Amino acid sequence: IALEKGLARTSLRDISHDLNMSMGSIANYFPKRQGIITFAAEQARHSRKSDIDRMMQAPDPKKALMGWMIDLVESDAFAKSALLELELITEAYRSEEVKEILSDNAQFILDMATQILRDRDHDQQLARQRAWQLLIFYFGLAVFALLDMKPAGEDTTNALAPIFQVGDKS
Repeated sequence: IALEKGLARTSLRDISHDLNMSMGSIANYFPKRQGIITFAAEQARHSRKSDIDRMMQAPDPKKALMGWMIDLVESDAFAKSALLELELITEAYRSEEVKEILSDNAQFILDMATQILRDRDHDQQLARQRAWQLLIFYFGLAVFALLDMKPAGEDTTNALAPIFQVGDKS
């Protein structure tokens, strides 16, 4: 529901209607609206961890990571999930709990991207710098998706290519 309507417009009534449950039953799970927001943040974290776990298990994790980024850009669903992530970031200014969840999520993505981008012959610092670029690129894509600005697939590939050339220090 939050993906369809946005977090700000999702109500307990919407959730109870969608689940065919009474609002009282929903209130047992989410006594305050903040519970819905925290749950959404936890679901976003879980989704990203699942994505990264799949990439780490791929035969070529770098290729899987780059493919994941390109798929995000080309996916219509990404615009909706981007809106939800941006709403969660806004909510993090009001809630330490949401801020902590999102911070843990970003740190996890950063650590896993560093691990994926690091070749055994190349230094950790360069891989970390590229992982930061990837994280910034991801959140930039979220903003552009929200604005209905979709780069062409070739533009995305060209923008990502330098990040994935970990061994090339030029």
